Amino acid sequence: MRPEIPEPYLENTPQNYYKLAWAERLKFVRALIDVGEDNPYRIIKLLERHENRHDLGMVSQAASFRDENGNVVEELEVFTGQADWLPIDPGPADSLIPTGVAAVTDNSFHGEALTLPAYTDIKGIVAGWIIDLVDDNCDAIVELGAGFGRNLFNVHLGGGPRGIPYFSGEYAESGRELAELLAALDPQLDLRAVAFDHSDADFEFLAGFEQPLVFTCHSIEQVHMLPADYFAKLAAAAPRVTCIHFEPFGFQIDTDNPFSKQQREMFTDRKWNQNFVPLLQQAANDGTIQVSHIYKDMIPNEAPSPTSVALWRNF
Repeated sequence: MRPEIPEPYLENTPQNYYKLAWAERLKFVRALIDVGEDNPYRIIKLLERHENRHDLGMVSQAASFRDENGNVVEELEVFTGQADWLPIDPGPADSLIPTGVAAVTDNSFHGEALTLPAYTDIKGIVAGWIIDLVDDNCDAIVELGAGFGRNLFNVHLGGGPRGIPYFSGEYAESGRELAELLAALDPQLDLRAVAFDHSDADFEFLAGFEQPLVFTCHSIEQVHMLPADYFAKLAAAAPRVTCIHFEPFGFQIDTDNPFSKQQREMFTDRKWNQNFVPLLQQAANDGTIQVSHIYKDMIPNEAPSPTSVALWRNF
């Protein structure tokens, strides 16, 4: 039996990191609302501007758990519950533009190094895909592992449909609370924050829906091993499911370039996802889903972790 970790300490895991991270962002957003900000899209941009200049650091420490005789029974790395927004060092002055940010960022795309200018917004790429995939029969838009629903807000602002619900599925209660707080500021957006865990997927919230569009974006990446029935469960969630994954899984296809090799090493070291592609291929071979498109390293991102895209349907 594992020792009980006393509050406010939490085991150092990706899930607990985001539980604390969304809580800190919730504090930041509440402070903006307290001084009069009332537009959710404006608030998100103010948050992004802050994130571009600060890293959110979680204070952690080693913890030893002892039995009644004083013998160490387990050692863990735990978060203390303290988080700090730490200024990012933008680099030497001669590499900055007058606004004080780095003139360029280093990314990769299709296995090649890619340098992008400051203020290039690649977050909107995901929203563009989603908006153009929605058809007239779509009756819900769903993000799994949504955090506070940033992508869903971008979809709605970018011209996503009105009159249907947007589901923000998230493991951390603090992320769901932040999504609901922002959504309450826009009466035209029907956003519903629901509890969701990739490791124990439950799609009961989609009962009664016929044709949802479901997506993930850099959330499966941190689930070391997806359950074997993950795609079967998702495919059974509604009669006509369209699903698109924006995940850094390129190294699981092949490691034919230096960035894919770096990605494989990073995912191995961090114990991030190792079985997305094999399970996707197995589900396709079983006839559970029909995979129509797979694009390796399709969207620029930080150099060792470009975003790949997979699109499938169950009809």
